[in-house]
Amino acid sequence: MRITSSRGAVRLLAVLTFTLALGSLEFFPHAHAQSVPKSLEEGGSDAAMRARKNNWTVGVAGGQLSGTYMTFANEMAEVLDDGENLRVVPIVTYGAASNLDDLLYLRQVDVAVTQADVFDYFRTQRNIPKLEHRVN
Repeated sequence: MRITSSRGAVRLLAVLTFTLALGSLEFFPHAHAQSVPKSLEEGGSDAAMRARKNNWTVGVAGGQLSGTYMTFANEMAEVLDDGENLRVVPIVTYGAASNLDDLLYLRQVDVAVTQADVFDYFRTQRNIPKLEHRVN
């Protein structure tokens, strides 16, 4: 095939690009629309909605957004979250020591991902009484 003008080359390039783009669509998974959780459809009074949403919600202190612990907290949410029966909410914190501090003192934090030596720091440096009884 011989192309005699730049306009012809542009047309050929456009056709080839379009053809390749159409052919590659089969390799990409199709996007699925998000389903509306049943709890959003039910409605009700403000107090009833608040109680229903908070009954089975677990806050997980996961550390910094780009960190390993946050990835772990996010994966826990993806696997365990059941929408209506259990909602797992990863919470961004300042890091491993902050996760334990938030578990002890911050509302809505039920689980924390941290390192074992953080407990020694809280026991020896922070002098937290009965830490082993407060955290399982």
